[in-house]
Amino acid sequence: MKRRNLTFKQKLKNVLIFALVLFLAMEILSWIVIRCGNDKNILTNFNSRGIFAEEDHTIDVVAMGSSNYYSGIQANKLWEEHGISAYVWGEPSQRVYEMTNNMRKILKHQSPKVIFLEPNAVFRDKSMMAAFNQKLKSYASRFIPLFAYHNHWKMLSPLKWNKWTTDMTCASHGYFARFGKKGYKGKDWMGASDQVEYANPMAVRELRKCIRLCKNSGAQVVLTTIPGPKEWSMKRYNLIRQIAEEEGVQLLDLNQKMDEMKLDWKHDTVDAGYHLNYWGAEKITDYLGNYLTENYGLEDHRNDPAYSQYQAEYEKYQDALQGKLEAMKKQAEKKKQARKEAA
Repeated sequence: MKRRNLTFKQKLKNVLIFALVLFLAMEILSWIVIRCGNDKNILTNFNSRGIFAEEDHTIDVVAMGSSNYYSGIQANKLWEEHGISAYVWGEPSQRVYEMTNNMRKILKHQSPKVIFLEPNAVFRDKSMMAAFNQKLKSYASRFIPLFAYHNHWKMLSPLKWNKWTTDMTCASHGYFARFGKKGYKGKDWMGASDQVEYANPMAVRELRKCIRLCKNSGAQVVLTTIPGPKEWSMKRYNLIRQIAEEEGVQLLDLNQKMDEMKLDWKHDTVDAGYHLNYWGAEKITDYLGNYLTENYGLEDHRNDPAYSQYQAEYEKYQDALQGKLEAMKKQAEKKKQARKEAA
C-alpha cells in the first residue's frame, strides 16, 4: 500500500486538532478532579475552591496557606463570635507561586479587607530547579487546573465515588475539623537565635509579589504563622520579619503567642505537632477573632440580609458539628461505663 505524503498544511492541521482534543480532555478532567475533592462530609470538606460559590464581594477575610491553615483556622467561629465573613484557602504544602495564582483568582470575585498569608511557603523548595518546576506547574495550572489538583486522583476510585459531590459550596468555609489527639513530646522550637534561615530567592520574590498583589487590591496584609514545631523556628521568623518590615505589612507569629492562647501540646494537636486538632484550632481562632476586631474594625454581618447564604452555610455546619460532638461524648461515656464494669 502506497503511503500518502501529507502536505505541511495537512500536518499542521492534524497537530492543531490533536492539541485541541488534548486540551479539551484535560479541561474535562480538571473539572472532574476539582469536584471529586468535594467531600459530602461537611466536617471534612475543606474545599478551597468553595470560595467561588460564595456571593461575590461578601468575604471580608481570606486566609491563604497550607494544611496548617485549614487545620488551624475556623472561619465559622469568626462568624459566630464576631460576625466576620471569612474563608480559608488551604492546600497541602501549598507553594508561594500557587498562593499568588490562587489569590489572583480570588480577587476577581472578592474584595477582602484583611488577608492572612502563610509565609512558611517560601521555605518549601530549596533548590533553584525545584523552585522553577513549582513555578512552571503553577503557571500551567492557570490554564489547566489539573496540574494543581493532581492529588485528587485518588478520589476517582470507584470505591470513593459515594464520598464526593459536585456541589461546590463548602459549609465549613475551608476549615477541616480533626478530632484526634496525639501529643507533641519534643523540645521548644522557638529558642532565641540571631541567625536567618535560607530561602530560595525565587520564592522570596514571589512572596513579595503576592504581598503587593494583595496590597494593591486594597487589603491589609498580615503574614501569619500557625503554631507548630515541625515547620517553624526563630531563624525562619527572622527572615520573614525582615520581609514584612521591607514590604510594610504586619507579621503575626502565633508561635510566640502560645502561652497567651494556652495551647496544650499534649492535647491540641492531631498528629504529634504537625497540625492542630479541633480544640487547638478553637484557641487559634479565638485569638484571631479578637485580633481582627481590635485592629481592623470589621463589620458585623450577622444581621445583614446580604449574608443570608453565609449564615445558612454556617447553620448547616453547626448542625453537623454538634452531631459529631454529641456522638463523641456518648462514645466516651460508653467507654467509661465499660471500664467501670470491668473493674
